[in-house]
Amino acid sequence: MILFCITSFGLFLPSNLSLSSESANVQVLGDFESEAELSQWKGDIQLSTVHPSHGTRCLEVKFDSNTTILSISPSDGNWSKFDRLLFDAYNSEARPIFLSLRLYDTVGGNEPDVAPYDFYQADRKLFLGSGWTHVEVILKNLEASSELRSMALDRIRQLTIATEERSRPLTVFFDNFRLVSGAENDQTSSNKAPQDTETRLEGRWVTIRQVGPRDKIPESEMVQELRRGAQVEYQALQSTIDAADQMGLDTIYSETELAVAELGLHFRPILAWFNNDRDKEQMFRYATETCRRERERLEKLLTGEVRLPERDDTQITGPLVPPFPRLHGLAAKGWFFVDQEDQPLHITSLHGPSQVLQKFFATPLQHIESYSVGGGSRWTVDTSPVFEVFKMFPDTHRVGWDGWCGHLIRTRGNVVICLESPRIREAVERYIEREVHQWLKNPDLLYNVMAYELMYICYCERSQQMFRAWLEKKHGSLGRLNQAWGTHYNSFPEIVAPPAKNAHPLPGTNRAQWYDWALFNQDRFSDYLAWVKSVIRRFDPVTPLATGGSYSM
Repeated sequence: MILFCITSFGLFLPSNLSLSSESANVQVLGDFESEAELSQWKGDIQLSTVHPSHGTRCLEVKFDSNTTILSISPSDGNWSKFDRLLFDAYNSEARPIFLSLRLYDTVGGNEPDVAPYDFYQADRKLFLGSGWTHVEVILKNLEASSELRSMALDRIRQLTIATEERSRPLTVFFDNFRLVSGAENDQTSSNKAPQDTETRLEGRWVTIRQVGPRDKIPESEMVQELRRGAQVEYQALQSTIDAADQMGLDTIYSETELAVAELGLHFRPILAWFNNDRDKEQMFRYATETCRRERERLEKLLTGEVRLPERDDTQITGPLVPPFPRLHGLAAKGWFFVDQEDQPLHITSLHGPSQVLQKFFATPLQHIESYSVGGGSRWTVDTSPVFEVFKMFPDTHRVGWDGWCGHLIRTRGNVVICLESPRIREAVERYIEREVHQWLKNPDLLYNVMAYELMYICYCERSQQMFRAWLEKKHGSLGRLNQAWGTHYNSFPEIVAPPAKNAHPLPGTNRAQWYDWALFNQDRFSDYLAWVKSVIRRFDPVTPLATGGSYSM
């Protein structure tokens, strides 16, 4: 039997063939050199010779409103001896696209029966740049997205690649799916060019770069000329700003143009999704035009061609943009923070520690999210007092809710707490008392976000009793409730909150009853937020507090 053949195009390997050498162990899942390979794959697929990365053929996949998934159920699901999954994708779109990748094992099962997050879920993390992207999925120490267990790599059941539902069809070419351990050799590795994108998935982290090296990534003569022209105008604007500073002109708005040009000239071209002729042409033209325009404006002021307004030199005028105030302890008036002149301030910060950009934006340390509402975050729950009691006492667990839990605390880890539990509330108090000293050390702290993106519904017995009492207070009598709901209850204790599945009310749910249930949850959660505020105020009576609004269903 012939296992492979050597031609001028290279070495072709049938699916599931393993090659071993001193340096690498490779198992090919799909090289798409024969029609027989398609039997393991599901989707709108066909063989193509248009964009192969290895051999002469590849897999052409069409995604549209009817077909959104490409999948394979491998005949050999034992991936435990491999440390990475590799494959190539060709995106014919002019812009990057985001796909989702999921791995299922026999422990978690397959959708729709798989438990929430009990599989490896990388939704919208499969970044495909325009043209070729070479994908690497790290299998070593891979955990299910619940973070409760490791993936059973010896029992892999299915690999899927999916798009979101699309209004416009998308065609992507895939090739050379393979499992690899060690250093791969030329026989099985794919063709790569310096400008190609590499996307690496490692747990919940994504790394995107180009194959490189950078000095080998092609750049057209036109783009090179545009780059040189933009650098000339950038330097000219910098020199003009220096001269204007010497002459006492306020240059803060000129410096914004310089900062933006620097991003387009020096930072964005480092990023894989911008380092191409199309985007660089646009960025370099923009930098050239804006720097030239701002330089010419400044030069007209310096030469007197454009005159500044006359001013009364008996009056002291401040700069165009007031100096950055000390944020901690800033006074508030009505709905605004105000400066020393009692003027309202609009404070905008960036998610990033850049000292240079703080000339234009407030420090990102201006606020914290203290996660006081849930007594910890999904990242730090393991060291929270809330987790201690959650592990020990069943009444601390939320009941009957399978949707987004907000930051209360970790949906994927199934650490979803019941706020009606006295033990949870006591643990939240201990968390706040422990953490408050840390956030008060922040000299730039303007306000404390207790938590945001909040959602709370619980069906525990305490919640059911609270709901019945709330209904009696709202409607006044059982007769009025029955009239509003169109029901025939004989007593309030008969009433049970309407259940939900997949974060939605069940089909046929009484809408009036669901409305009251949603309103009740909003009210009781608002009461809980007020309680959390009262706890914080015992330790921190000054720092302004905020919280992200909860939403009902």
